[in-house]
Amino acid sequence: MKKKLSSILVIALLLQPIITKATYDNVALKIDDKFLLNELLQNADKNKNGLIEVKEANSLTKLYLDSINITDISALSHFPNLTTIITERHSIADISTLANLPNLTYVDLKNDSKSSFKKGIEDVTPLANLTELTYVNLNNNNVSDVTPLASLTNLKNLMLEDNNVSDIKPLRYLKDLTVLNLKNNPIYDYLPLGNLKKLSRLYVDKDKISDIDKQILKDAGINVYSVALELEKESEFLESIPVDNPNLPYNKLEDINNKDDAVYVMEDIVYNLTDVQKEDVYITELVTNYAEEAIMQVASKSIQNQPVINYDFIVDLEKEANVTADALTKTIEDGGVALNREIERNILLTSKEAANATLTLDTTLTQSQGVDNLRVETKDVNFEVDMDNFKEEYSAQPLEIKVNTNGVGMQNNNIDYSKTSYSLSFGSVAPKKPLTVALPTPFGNTDYLAAYQNSNLLGGTYNPATNKIEFKTNLEGEFIVQSNQQDFTDIANKSQEMQEAINILTAKGIMDGKSASEFGPDAPVTRAEMATMLVKTIYAYDATARSNFLDVFEADWFFAGVGSATNENIMKGYDNNTFKPNDLILKGEAISVISRVLQNEKSYSIPSDIEYYLAQYVDSSDIPNWAKADIAFATRENLIVKRTDGMFHPNGTLTRGEVAIILKKLFDRLV
Repeated sequence: MKKKLSSILVIALLLQPIITKATYDNVALKIDDKFLLNELLQNADKNKNGLIEVKEANSLTKLYLDSINITDISALSHFPNLTTIITERHSIADISTLANLPNLTYVDLKNDSKSSFKKGIEDVTPLANLTELTYVNLNNNNVSDVTPLASLTNLKNLMLEDNNVSDIKPLRYLKDLTVLNLKNNPIYDYLPLGNLKKLSRLYVDKDKISDIDKQILKDAGINVYSVALELEKESEFLESIPVDNPNLPYNKLEDINNKDDAVYVMEDIVYNLTDVQKEDVYITELVTNYAEEAIMQVASKSIQNQPVINYDFIVDLEKEANVTADALTKTIEDGGVALNREIERNILLTSKEAANATLTLDTTLTQSQGVDNLRVETKDVNFEVDMDNFKEEYSAQPLEIKVNTNGVGMQNNNIDYSKTSYSLSFGSVAPKKPLTVALPTPFGNTDYLAAYQNSNLLGGTYNPATNKIEFKTNLEGEFIVQSNQQDFTDIANKSQEMQEAINILTAKGIMDGKSASEFGPDAPVTRAEMATMLVKTIYAYDATARSNFLDVFEADWFFAGVGSATNENIMKGYDNNTFKPNDLILKGEAISVISRVLQNEKSYSIPSDIEYYLAQYVDSSDIPNWAKADIAFATRENLIVKRTDGMFHPNGTLTRGEVAIILKKLFDRLV
């Protein structure tokens, strides 16, 4: 009998459905709150079947909610990998389920101040163990006890406007806090915050802080803002908090001989990055640039006694560049760094013994697949050729390039060529796409070094991998690098970030002062000014460029700038064939144009979660649909100067100081 029962049991077990991981991943979750379900479907339903499956829940990291009817978020416990939650409005009182989401770094549970739901969130205990949090927004809720927040030692931004907080002593443990909003709370003692060394912005009610306390906090380095934002004008903008740059091992580049060497060095770089550095878009660009330099070390060959370069000469380098680029991309992304553009596949041809060189690039280079740039190194000068020059529509003739190291002592239009100068010339045709030329760096602060072509200021960027100043040109002539530091008397009371941007961009010739001593940082920016500055930023300014707009004349200072911008399809005119050069450019238009410049120059991708980035602005609903993707991109890439009031103001204007910061951010990404 026992034997028979055992047999029956075995058969029954065999007949049970086998639950594999694949089966489990496709199980649909039960979500009771229909309003939450509707929002989750918009965020996570990738296969558009009207269900949220386990695999979809596991893959969701950022959640954007916008429904006043949401009351129950307990279903979020099924989304273990959430790092970000943003709400515009809600009716949530219980956030206990958040305690089960340890990966959260960004929680925005602000409520709509106009909402009829007045209860809001009272208990913030569920946040106490979420120690990865760096941003918490609980504006317009009903929080009174902030003790649970004392353990959030990584917190940098805390928003508690319009709550019932009276005792802020627990916040004194938040040593990394940089921005704190306590407006519209019954608080009268702010001195417990005096030991927060990194706190730079504190928002309070004007009538709830004494002048003495305000001065004590200011002496501690804390700028105090009242409801009226009664600080000087430059405080309208939030100064960016710089992230320490990693110490990239440029000295190891010469030791890289193959793909494995490159991967080994990159693994070490990524391993030593902090989590904050991995999230920083500028540092991501530095790492990407390093990878591109490493690829060239692998895909390199001497061209001594090789005056003509054809496709057969580089075909093996092309394969090495592609394989190494794929390997480094995987290494970087596996290390937790998200790349927002593809790593360029570049190859290197060296002739380091020669001070002068003449090289012919054959039309067979049209056969190249996947290579982005071809760099040639001589003893003193490097030049990099964009392989788009060998597209069939450009390459009817070979491209001949000649570089020479010249003597000293030349003077030209007040430009001192007493040091060595270098000349560049082409054969019968000039390159359609500009060359990237790199010249030796003379003594001086590299921020203020600039290249000149004859008497024309070109600008340039320092490349730490080569220790040279790089600039783009398709002009022939004599070139030199020298310091061009400016000194303006009307920017001393501006932020350090703004002063630095102004000084660097004027040294590079991207922006000009209103006079030799005045920059005019508070003056608004016109369409003509923006057009001219942008083409200079990307080395696309053509002094011979023309335009046919009815309101742009050859005598205008901006004639060539507007012509260059329209030729490069950076800015356009209006249907009535006008450009309106003296109209002030609107912020939404300016940021959109700047975003597209970076996308075109570096092939960046548009973010897929546009609303996530736009939700950072209080007035996101005012952003026009045509600009949303570009403004989301600019937000992700840190191209925007944030405001203290959290607004974007798409229909507002920009000051010259604000534009200087934005263009400096763009300039830094175009290395």
